[in-house]
Amino acid sequence: MAPAGGRQPVFGANPLAAAIPVGSRPPILIDFATSVVSSGKLRVARDAGEPIPEGWILDRDGRPSRRPQDYYDGGMPLPAAGHKGSALSLLIDVLSGLLTGGGTRMTPSSDHELGNGVFFLLIDIGAFRPLTEFTLQVQMLGGLITATPPTMEGGEVLPPAEPEQSMKAARLANGIDIPETTWSGLQDAASCVGIELAADLW
Repeated sequence: MAPAGGRQPVFGANPLAAAIPVGSRPPILIDFATSVVSSGKLRVARDAGEPIPEGWILDRDGRPSRRPQDYYDGGMPLPAAGHKGSALSLLIDVLSGLLTGGGTRMTPSSDHELGNGVFFLLIDIGAFRPLTEFTLQVQMLGGLITATPPTMEGGEVLPPAEPEQSMKAARLANGIDIPETTWSGLQDAASCVGIELAADLW
């Protein structure tokens, strides 16, 4: 990923993830790359033959591009939220790459050419306040979010991960639509290891 204002890659996607307990309800899950878009979404757009929004990537020469293939030809994603996402990515590089010794893109470790360090921070909630009080207030905060009037008619305002949980339920019930290009790639990969995919999967 290019730093804010730059046109050469310096950071990885440097994802940040957190899980917050909510008592008897599923936890609030936060999981995102510090780039404006993940490579998976670029792959989906490429396989579907669709352009991507402006501001997602630069091509290999540092020029803005709407062609997802330009990412795979040596391009780079841009940081989410401009200089704020760039600063957050730097922090994750320091914690997960330098502090752990796993290395970063610019300072590879002996084991990982581009670094693959992970930093975990675990918080004992009970050391601060009773867990039941905390989880109740997290539930209340989630309720405030869902009660917020949406900007679009008929829309919803949801806490992190709830849209993905709804999507998971829908896909378990109805399957997953994928572009034909992606399916062909899966067939080729399966064939390379001697697996024949059932025709009724498509």
